[in-house]
Amino acid sequence: MAVSPLEVAEGFRWILGREPESEYTIEAHTKVSDLRALQIALIRSDEFRQRYIHLRCPSPARDLHLDDLRIVFIHIPKCGGTTVRQILSSHFAPDLVCPERFNRLHDWTMGDLAPFRFFCGHFDYESCRAIPGANTKLVTMLRDPKDRLMSLYFFLKAHRHEVAWAENLELALLARQLAPEAFFCHPSVVGHPYVCNTIVRTFSSPLPQGRWEMTFTDPSDVDPPPSRQNEMVEQAWRVLKDFASFGILEDFDASLRVISHQLGLKLMPVPPQVVLTEVIHSSPRLEPVVPSPVSAELDALLDKPTALDQILYRRAAALFRLRVEELRLAYPDSRAGEPS
Repeated sequence: MAVSPLEVAEGFRWILGREPESEYTIEAHTKVSDLRALQIALIRSDEFRQRYIHLRCPSPARDLHLDDLRIVFIHIPKCGGTTVRQILSSHFAPDLVCPERFNRLHDWTMGDLAPFRFFCGHFDYESCRAIPGANTKLVTMLRDPKDRLMSLYFFLKAHRHEVAWAENLELALLARQLAPEAFFCHPSVVGHPYVCNTIVRTFSSPLPQGRWEMTFTDPSDVDPPPSRQNEMVEQAWRVLKDFASFGILEDFDASLRVISHQLGLKLMPVPPQVVLTEVIHSSPRLEPVVPSPVSAELDALLDKPTALDQILYRRAAALFRLRVEELRLAYPDSRAGEPS
C-alpha cells in the first residue's frame, strides 16, 4: 500500500473539501504510487475542475488586440534562457510580460493571456498554442545536448539542501546525493522528460506541468519504439524550422544577431547569466559546487538520453550556420543585421 487510508481521507478534505464517499473509494486511492500521485489524481478530477471554475474570479472583458505582436520564448532548461529572457523582456512594459514560468499555460483562459505581449517559460510547443493572437512569434535557444545535461546536473547539485527540501525538488536532492554516473542511472532520472531527449520532447510531445526539477511518476514515451523516435524527431524538426527564430548557446553573440534580425528588434547584449559560477554568487538559493570533468564512462552513459536531441541539434546547428552566413553576406559589417 503506497498511500495510507488516513492520507487519502486528508487529501479529499484538503483538495475536494469533503470526506471520501466510501471505503471502496479510499481503498482505490491507496493504490497510487505516492502522495504526489494522489494529489495529481484529485486535482485532475472533474470534481476539482468544477470547483476551481466556480471559485475563480471572472476576468473583466478585454479587447484582445489579436493582431499585436506577441513573442513567446520557449525556455528549455539549461540552454541560456535566463539571459535571453532578460534581453527580450526589456522590450516590453512589465504589465505586458506574462508571469507564468512553467508549463501551465493551459490553466489560463484566453482572456487572461490576451493582454500579455511577451511569454517566457519552460513551455512545450503544444501549450503555446493556447496563446491567442494572429501575430505570435516563437523563439528558443538550443545547446549541445550532453553539455546541457551536465549543466543541468551541476545546477541541481548547487541547490542548498534546505531549498530543495522545502520546495520538494527531488531531482536537486538526488543530484546532491549522487555522482553524475549514479544520478543519470537513477530510476527517477532515466526517462525523466526534462532529462531524456528534452529538446525533441519540447517540440513533439506534451511535457508535464509544474516545476521541472521534480520527479514525475508517469513520464510519457520513456523508451519509445524506433518508429516513434523517428516520428518525434521529424515532428520536432518541422516545428522548429517554422519558429520565427532560434539561437545556439555555443555561439551566443551570433544568436543574438540572428534573433534580432528575424524578430525585427534591436537586442542589446547583457552579461550572460547562464554561467553557473556567476549564478551561484548572485542567488541565495544556491551554493558553490565544483564541476568535475566528464569521464569516458559518463560520456557513453549520456548517449541514450541525448540520442534524439543530438539528431535535432545537428540539423538545427547546420541551419543556424546557414542563417549566420546569409546575414554576414547581407550585412558585411560584423555587427550589422541588427535593426536600428
